[in-house]
Amino acid sequence: CQSDGTQTRTVISSSNCSDTDKPVLTQQCNYIPSPEELFRKEIEELNTTQKIIDYLNNNFKLVPREGNIAYSPQDFFEKKEGGEQDFAVFTSYVLHEHDFVSFTFAYEYENNNQRTIKYVTSVRDTDLPKYIYFDESGARAVHHGWSFRDLCRKEEERLGIKILRYGMVSPMLVDLNPQEWAIFREESNAEEDKTLIEKCNFTYSSWSECQPNGKRTRNVISFFPENCEGGEPKLIEDCDYVKPTIPCIFTYSPWSECQPNGTQTRKLISKMPANCSEGDPVLAKSCAYIEPVEPKADPVVTPTAPTPTTPTTPATSANTISDIVSQAPENVEKKLGEECLRAGINNEEDCDIFNYQMKIVPECLSLGLTNQDQCRDYFLSNYGRPLKCEILSDENCAKLINDVILSALEKSIDEEKKNELVQVSGSKATINVVNNSPVISILELEEKKEIKMESLPISVKENESISVKLIPIETNESQKGLSPVAISISSEGNELPDDVVTRIGQDFEIETLSGVDRAIVEGKPLEQPKFNSFKGESLIIENVETEEKGSLVIRGKSKPGEIITLFIYSSMPIVVTVQADQDGNWTYSLDKSMVDGTHEVYAVLHNDEGRIIEASTPKIFFVAETRAISMEEMFLLGDISEIKDDSKNMMTLYLLGGISIIIILVALLLIAKRKTEEL
Repeated sequence: CQSDGTQTRTVISSSNCSDTDKPVLTQQCNYIPSPEELFRKEIEELNTTQKIIDYLNNNFKLVPREGNIAYSPQDFFEKKEGGEQDFAVFTSYVLHEHDFVSFTFAYEYENNNQRTIKYVTSVRDTDLPKYIYFDESGARAVHHGWSFRDLCRKEEERLGIKILRYGMVSPMLVDLNPQEWAIFREESNAEEDKTLIEKCNFTYSSWSECQPNGKRTRNVISFFPENCEGGEPKLIEDCDYVKPTIPCIFTYSPWSECQPNGTQTRKLISKMPANCSEGDPVLAKSCAYIEPVEPKADPVVTPTAPTPTTPTTPATSANTISDIVSQAPENVEKKLGEECLRAGINNEEDCDIFNYQMKIVPECLSLGLTNQDQCRDYFLSNYGRPLKCEILSDENCAKLINDVILSALEKSIDEEKKNELVQVSGSKATINVVNNSPVISILELEEKKEIKMESLPISVKENESISVKLIPIETNESQKGLSPVAISISSEGNELPDDVVTRIGQDFEIETLSGVDRAIVEGKPLEQPKFNSFKGESLIIENVETEEKGSLVIRGKSKPGEIITLFIYSSMPIVVTVQADQDGNWTYSLDKSMVDGTHEVYAVLHNDEGRIIEASTPKIFFVAETRAISMEEMFLLGDISEIKDDSKNMMTLYLLGGISIIIILVALLLIAKRKTEEL
């Protein structure tokens, strides 16, 4: 079985074959990586000091042991426990593998007339010398100054000991006897030996550009001699900041008609970047005004009544929400794009809306247009009104643009809230309502933490609490405003999402997991599909509907047996997983009520690292009073509350019309009676 999960074979012989027979040369298999492969894969990921420290603290146990021969890095990786000598060798080895200057640092000290050797890891990290020590509280990194003698002083201060000598060991060795010891002090009661101390000299990088605060900085590239001390480097200095001249880029409305004074005008919609200072907007220009010519009156034509065989078509108004019904002609000349067809859209007007949903908000965000008003002005000035607006009133056209095309901007999350969410990603939490505001309450912190949200994707009632897991998800430059965490339903007692526990259970071996299951178990952030360019042929979302019991049901297709991640987008995405059956069909039922409004769902295939392999075209749907309806139904129904109001208005009109008719009839009768009396 190969690492890609396949087995192959070759044909040795054949007999009694027809032209249509084909040999089966490959099949799927459950690949189990070797311990060496697992070790190398983990080492590749531990590419920073902090990642190594977190990995050690989360997965390894410090068990003191005697001896100056450490476990090999792979043995220590498999044992998941060891003494500080084993921690030090493993850490220096991993850092060395990622091109850090690192080694095991040994020092000898005297305690109760007995000499003892301790081990730490020395590393040059982000241009600063640091060392990593290991004790019962875990692994910690400390900046110690600029010399090994400074490191010794730092350890003396931390442990209350007197160090006698110290030495370095290559990160590739497990024998921790230094080839050469340097004397720090002759005896434990003596002062440290200062005969070898030299002042440090530093080599620097170039100064940075002067910053708005009037400061510029640089880094230390190297220092010498190796055992020097003192001479604190100069890493910051004052400078004269010159404010840069940044040219402005303007976005305008269309030019007006030429006026009698020979000018055309337009409005400024936005300028970018926000701190630009060069350039003035051009809001007027000259034009050649042409006097309008009065058209000649056409002859009056008396309309004829329609023949009895020709039915008349009642005039319709464009003032109700129900006017959003698609009225595309039967023969659409313009060929629909592949994405529209994959999304189940079969007419030009709805395809036009779908394409705008996919591209307008990312365009606005890339231009710094972060609210609906700015983005709507940009959209109308550059693209004009959607095709469907040709059959809509201005009010309903605006509703279509705001509530459908630009709905993602209404749900964007600001940077402050994103930072709060990043800090608690991966945690267990509950969502509930406090003082009429939705709140995320974190369960795993010593001090209770509550994050107030403007909205949440799941509808929560007062005095109701829903247990969830906050799944970390990535946000790139094109995904500004999207949440950095997703909500996944996770019952009390489950550390993982319920759907994952249902599939793999509580007692599992991580080495047997793959795809999104492994990524979630290991806490790796998932790459998300919204505003991303991933496309696939095998993943399809067929429909979204609500069953009688109120559950939101999503159905689709993929390759047989694949584990699919569903991203259900709202103010925060809901992330769930589902496995396809042997025919490639999958169904997921969400038994929580979603909030009213516009939503969209993507089907995604992830690898072990949480990266996207393939993503579906999104399926856009709407929720009204806990019922899921498709885009087509939304266009047909519009806002339910408005429809109810429309029905009331129609009843009022009928009543008023009936009363008017009665009044007219009474007036006619009175007039007729008066004429009769006069005769």
